[in-house]
Amino acid sequence: MPLSRLTAFFRAAMVFWALVVGLSFLWSLRSGRQALTELARREAELSLQKDLSLRGWVTARGGVYVPVDAGVGPNPLLASHPERDIVTPGGRRLTLMNPACVLRSLYEFAHGRPFAAHLTSLCPVSSFTRPDPWEETALRRLQAGEQAVEETVTVEGELRFRSMVPVVTEGGCCQCHDGPGSKEGEIRGGLSVSVPLGAYAASLWKQDLQLIVSHLCIFLLGFGGIRWARRQAVDHLHAEEKAEVSLKESEERFRSLVETSSDWVWEMDTAMVYTYCSPRVFDQLGYQPAELVGKPLGTLVPEEEGRRLREFGATVVRERRPIVDLITHLTTKSGRRVTLETNAVPVFGPDGVLTGYRGIHRDVTERERVQAELRREKERAQSYLDLANVMIISIDRAGLVILANPRACEVLGWHRDEIIGHNWFDTFLPEGMRASVRQTHQRILAGDLEPARYFENPVLTRSGEQRLIAWHNATLRDVHGQILGSLSSGDDITERRRVEDELNRLRDLLASIIDSMPSILVGVDEALRVVQWSREAGKVAAPGEVRGRTLSLAFPCLGPFVGRVRKAIEERRVVSEPQVLLSYEGDTRLADITIYPLLGAGLGGAVLRVDDVTERARLAEMMVQTEKMMSVGGLAAGMAHEINNPLAGILQSVQVIQQRIAADSPANLEAAREAGVPLPGVRAFLARRHVDEMLDNVREAGVRASRIVANMLAFARKSTGTFTPQRLEEVLDSTVELIQTDYNLSRTYDFQQIEMIREYQPDLPLVPCDRGMIQQVFFNILKNGAEAMWGERERRRPCFRLRASRAEEMVRIDIVDNGPGMDESVRRRIFDPFFTTKPVGKGTGLGLSVSFFIVVRHHGGRLTVDGHPGQGCTFTVELPIGGKRE
Repeated sequence: MPLSRLTAFFRAAMVFWALVVGLSFLWSLRSGRQALTELARREAELSLQKDLSLRGWVTARGGVYVPVDAGVGPNPLLASHPERDIVTPGGRRLTLMNPACVLRSLYEFAHGRPFAAHLTSLCPVSSFTRPDPWEETALRRLQAGEQAVEETVTVEGELRFRSMVPVVTEGGCCQCHDGPGSKEGEIRGGLSVSVPLGAYAASLWKQDLQLIVSHLCIFLLGFGGIRWARRQAVDHLHAEEKAEVSLKESEERFRSLVETSSDWVWEMDTAMVYTYCSPRVFDQLGYQPAELVGKPLGTLVPEEEGRRLREFGATVVRERRPIVDLITHLTTKSGRRVTLETNAVPVFGPDGVLTGYRGIHRDVTERERVQAELRREKERAQSYLDLANVMIISIDRAGLVILANPRACEVLGWHRDEIIGHNWFDTFLPEGMRASVRQTHQRILAGDLEPARYFENPVLTRSGEQRLIAWHNATLRDVHGQILGSLSSGDDITERRRVEDELNRLRDLLASIIDSMPSILVGVDEALRVVQWSREAGKVAAPGEVRGRTLSLAFPCLGPFVGRVRKAIEERRVVSEPQVLLSYEGDTRLADITIYPLLGAGLGGAVLRVDDVTERARLAEMMVQTEKMMSVGGLAAGMAHEINNPLAGILQSVQVIQQRIAADSPANLEAAREAGVPLPGVRAFLARRHVDEMLDNVREAGVRASRIVANMLAFARKSTGTFTPQRLEEVLDSTVELIQTDYNLSRTYDFQQIEMIREYQPDLPLVPCDRGMIQQVFFNILKNGAEAMWGERERRRPCFRLRASRAEEMVRIDIVDNGPGMDESVRRRIFDPFFTTKPVGKGTGLGLSVSFFIVVRHHGGRLTVDGHPGQGCTFTVELPIGGKRE
């Protein structure tokens, strides 16, 4: 189609489109106006029907009564009605309203609202029912026979829809009305309604604006589409013209390519006879094109191969299929043998009949030589893979196995043909790790992650066994650097890892055994460098790295024994050092050191074993002291019994002397008279010489000695385990008296010089307890406090504050000293067995632990201590008033 006709066609299309859009706009505008009028009509009809229904209802009931007020009075038209006015029993005055009056009242009440209704007549009875000009015209049209009058008019500048229906006289109306229209069925008047259209007009304007915008957009879209179609048509026209030119150029270009191509381009007919040869045939075979045109395909090959080519040509012609990658061996004009690769497509005529073939011969002699060399290299590489003692696996981008050597087949238990082409991840990996390994492989192929040079993961064998493989990985890339897949070599380390795991288990077991031993164990090599140590040894090691350091630097407390360790290694014999003093953990401990040389083949070094025997030594000392105390206790008990006998004689004799001096008995008076000495004179002499005071002193000393012997017997007596009611404050006082007479204690400190302040609550209840055991508790606490305070006597006088009180259901004894106190670390361990702050040989560390056992376990009470450095200590003993609860 010429360009001028194409332009005229699209111009006509634009005019037609403008007409269609304009007509659509006018039709939509008219439809909007009709919809507005119909809406107003429906609203007016509803209003009129409502008013007519109300009028009919009132008429059917003969009117309604309403209260008489300033707005409503009796209806003059009903003056003849006997019941126009009535009074309720409550004295309220009511008047009867007919239907017209009801409607008028309703309209007066609704006056000023948007919907204006009006009851009117050509014979109005009041000014309210007088019609306006439009209503008068509508009434006349109704009397002329019209059923209703509707019209859109402008009232006082406002557009309104007005409608009027006739008011027909019913049977009940004749009671109030007479004259024209007073007969039943005649038109009495009309009922009109006025609907304002202002609000509807506003919405109609919005609708019109939307119509304008939408139709304008539709017009512009259509106009744009027409212009686009015109441009496409013009472009297509220009493209066809260019295509014709390009076709001519293409033909010239194809001919140039054929003439200059490195391949021999040819054409044959269906008999496989050359009909065209490009000049390149001369370069490949040494023949001119004219020498081969008209000759069959098998001309330049041996007879046997020529027959094969002719049979092949007949087959492809019969099947009308292309020739793809056909390899032929031809002889050049000079006699050189070359290899050609042939590709051709069938050529069909306009009627679909095969006319021949068009294709190329490509000289691939060099390529075949290279391929043969590559095959030899591949066979050589395959022999290397077959001899390799590690798994060789190659995976392509899809996860398929493309290479597997015999070792890989042996480990996996599958034949090579059963491995090649299968998905590596789904077939040869455990299910739990397939997703993660596949994701890692995909990231490596995408270049987001470098392949791990070494990693371990298990593979699944044919039998379902898992074998642990150590992999070394690399990526396979093409000549452009694109990743084609991965190549991995793997070593089966299942047995090696099992042996390693067993060795680690044994090593961990040995370490656990060593760490569980309470002894300090340290292993050193021949250069006395630390190679192994137990957990207990780690507690006394110097800060920093231990392994590889010399013994004296890693464990300073063992530095003095380096010479003994070297001697044990050189002489290859066990060396022992019993009960030596070692300083570690901020304390001096008594330990047995044993050095064991390592005597195994190829081994050198030694193991040091350090056993803390401090508690054992204290226990042995305690046993010795206990035996001595038992012997002393038995001796003291025997001496006390022997002392009690003469002591009783002394006290009895003193008592008798005092009675014979003081009493005026007949025997005393008779003896004085016989001696010639008056009894009052004897008394005066004794008083002047203070003999009576001396006798009192003798008696008091005897009583005190008797009480001391009794306390000693009670303390030395073996406990029977029976509880008897005791006053704890008295038990405490007796313990104080006993400790004041302790000769061994007086050599260390003078208990008599310690101030005693007693604060006893009166009337404390008796407490069931073992008096001897509780006395031992008080003895241990007082003894320890006295020893602690005696060292501070230069700064302050030692003082005990003894308190006795009741604490709920217990009796509480507080023993407060003003000694040096104790820190938190001592307070936490004060009741532990064998714990003592005294030097070795000065205490057993059992006194307070035994006291804790007596109070808490044996009596069900509480024994606590409170104290701070420099503020003294308070030991509190609490025993239940009701005795121990089982």
